[in-house]
Amino acid sequence: MILDVAASLREKNGSSASRIVLEVGKELVPQSSRIKSDLVCDLWELLTEQGEKNEVLEEILNLVPQVKLDGINADPREVICYYGLCAIVLLGREELVPAYLANYIYPNVTMSRLKHKIKALLENPKGMSPTDLKVI
Repeated sequence: MILDVAASLREKNGSSASRIVLEVGKELVPQSSRIKSDLVCDLWELLTEQGEKNEVLEEILNLVPQVKLDGINADPREVICYYGLCAIVLLGREELVPAYLANYIYPNVTMSRLKHKIKALLENPKGMSPTDLKVI
C-alpha cells in the first residue's frame, strides 16, 4: 500500500511528495527493500530538480547497503547500484569506488546504457551533474 500511495503521489505531485510517504514507509516497514529502492530513485529525481545536495547524496549512500538486492527486480537493482556509485563519486569519496564496483556494480549492472554512464562518470567525475547521470 505504501508503494502504491507513493507512486500515485509521484505521478500527481512529483518526487518530493512521494519521498515523504517513502520515508515514513521505511520507518513502518524497515525490512522493505522495495520502499528503500523507490526512495533512492525519488532522491535522485530531487537532486536533478534541486541541484546537488550533499545531504541527499549521503542519504542515497546510506540507503543502498540497506536494500536487499535479491528482493527487488533486475532493472531497479541495476539503477539502485548505479545511483550508489554516482553518489560516491559526486561526494568525492573515490577511495570507496574499487570496493563498490566489486560488490555492487560488477555483479549487478548489465545494461549497456548504465555501463556507458559509469565509464563516463569514472573518466570525468568532476564534469558530471546529477542530471547528466539520471537514468531515463
